[in-house]
Amino acid sequence: MTLTHVALKGFRGTHVLVPAATKPPSAAEIIAKIINEPDLAPEHLDGLTKCLNARYPERNLRENTQQVEQFWGVFGKVEGRVKSQAASLSKLLSRRSDWDGRTVKGTPIETAKVYGDAIGIRLTMSEGTPAQVDEVVAALADAIKRGDIQILIGENYTGKGGHQYLRKKHFTLLERASKEAGHPPFVGTRSSKESGYTAGQFNVIFKNGDIGELQLRGPHVDTFSQVEHLLYDIRMGKDVTHGIARDSGLHQEVQALQVKLRAIRQDPRLRQIYSDYINESYKRARQREIYPDNKRLASENIPFPEALAKLKQGYEDLEISKITDLHHRLEDAKAGKRVLANA
Repeated sequence: MTLTHVALKGFRGTHVLVPAATKPPSAAEIIAKIINEPDLAPEHLDGLTKCLNARYPERNLRENTQQVEQFWGVFGKVEGRVKSQAASLSKLLSRRSDWDGRTVKGTPIETAKVYGDAIGIRLTMSEGTPAQVDEVVAALADAIKRGDIQILIGENYTGKGGHQYLRKKHFTLLERASKEAGHPPFVGTRSSKESGYTAGQFNVIFKNGDIGELQLRGPHVDTFSQVEHLLYDIRMGKDVTHGIARDSGLHQEVQALQVKLRAIRQDPRLRQIYSDYINESYKRARQREIYPDNKRLASENIPFPEALAKLKQGYEDLEISKITDLHHRLEDAKAGKRVLANA
């Protein structure tokens, strides 16, 4: 295939490689090129990623989100997002090692495995009970049979001993719906996460042809996942205090937590202790959804591990209730409210 440099509309001074005398490359072709050609120059990677993100405009996100709201909106809150250019490039570069030199041909399944969450839409269920999950899956099956959506991959994320959202009966129902719609069989898996991260996820083809991700989780898991994601962002050095006044003290508080989180990450024993703590907290969040009338589950939190407190003095500020409080103070500060850092 002959390639030529062309200017990318909407990005001044940006040129990308596209097939000569043909239409611009599809998202699948761009993804395959980035994965298959590890020696691409940085400026070509940058241009290709911009071109890729241009394939997922905000209007597509709105269209796909509205479509999902039609069959899932009655069960809770439906929200969507488009992956940023920086996040897209980071993910694609990390996927190169996963493919270990194998050629990506750009099939829908391969595209979903490599970059299946360019557009991500989440349903946060109002209850998350097993009965409500049954209704959510039945609504998805009906959407498949109507031709509104196609599943490529289904995944159950849980941690050690966790309580999954999707059961075998749910996959059976969705497989039957896919067969009735004339779709090829999809891949269904259960994935274990060290952190205990819990969700049901589907890589899908939306009605407009976009490949994206559907995610479902309940209210308690959703709340805790925001706290757990804050821990991840702090450890990775992401700017979680962007736009917050320096005199709030939150910058220093976050920096101190980053030092502790990275120390835990580098020590296998501490890492296991803290990971188990996060995993148990995810389990408790899911249990509260499964057994909403259990007062003990509603009132008791997972205790901070004594072993970690003994090994590392001062690490008690990594206790979940304190990270939850920090999450709220960061959100309030970004909203313009005056907040104070912990002493």
